[in-house]
Amino acid sequence: GCSMDAYLADVAQVVPTTFGRDASESVTVLFMYATSDPYAVVARFSTTEGEVDWTFGRELLLDGTSFPVGEGDVKLAPEANGQISLRLNSPSGQAKLFCDLSVVEAFLEQSYELVPDGEEWRYCQMDQWLAELSGQASN
Repeated sequence: GCSMDAYLADVAQVVPTTFGRDASESVTVLFMYATSDPYAVVARFSTTEGEVDWTFGRELLLDGTSFPVGEGDVKLAPEANGQISLRLNSPSGQAKLFCDLSVVEAFLEQSYELVPDGEEWRYCQMDQWLAELSGQASN
């Protein structure tokens, strides 16, 4: 919904990440969380082509630290070697990345300290918008 230029992360964490058949190539991934979009996390990948942002549910990421989850574009699963795998599918191809699990968990912990589970709605602009809308409707 909102433009990424205006995305202000309240929690930002660079996560050590590798990819490739033998996971030997490293890529810079910045995980971001903003109270303005409390249900989602953004993973920003810096590639030779530029920066790519993937947005997915915070809860999905949390679940993915414990068991395989996801369908469609994003699939997550904990790996035996202290990593979490991230499979991304896009029209231009797919990628499988391996992120450092402990760093992802630390990032999640910070985000839940900021916005506890179940309290995301308090940070949503939707309520404000609905209030304005219903206010206009009664005029």
